[in-house]
Amino acid sequence: MIREYNPATDMQQVLELSKRLTDFDFPDRIDVDFLSNVQRENLSADLEDSPMQSVIFVAEEGDALLGFVQLQIEKDWISRQRHAHLERLAVARGAEGKGVAKELMARAEKWVRANNFPMITLNCFTTNKRAIGFYEHLGFEAETVKMAKQL
Repeated sequence: MIREYNPATDMQQVLELSKRLTDFDFPDRIDVDFLSNVQRENLSADLEDSPMQSVIFVAEEGDALLGFVQLQIEKDWISRQRHAHLERLAVARGAEGKGVAKELMARAEKWVRANNFPMITLNCFTTNKRAIGFYEHLGFEAETVKMAKQL
């Protein structure tokens, strides 16, 4: 079942699921442990502050959360239109391949349409091939690529 995040009951499980956000191969210059801590700190701040420009949906089965998706409202730097930005999507390892991410994204898209936003954007590491394939399957297309040169 997909439902809206409840801070009173979901916070700890969502924070635990956030470990999955760094569970793939990163470019060599990225310190995965550091990034994992930053992800957890940023998510924790979002969960505690409940930003008005953010919504989180969770997938649950019984008492267990199987995944979550977080959207934030941003302004596109090209069109200047307000839109939904996919900030985070995480699925428990045991729930991978069972349609949980697809259900979460369908619920997120339903919310975006209901709130009359014209698009959803997201950022994804180029090394996260599984996520890129998933997003492309859902109709997302790459628009920009951040490039880096370690000096």
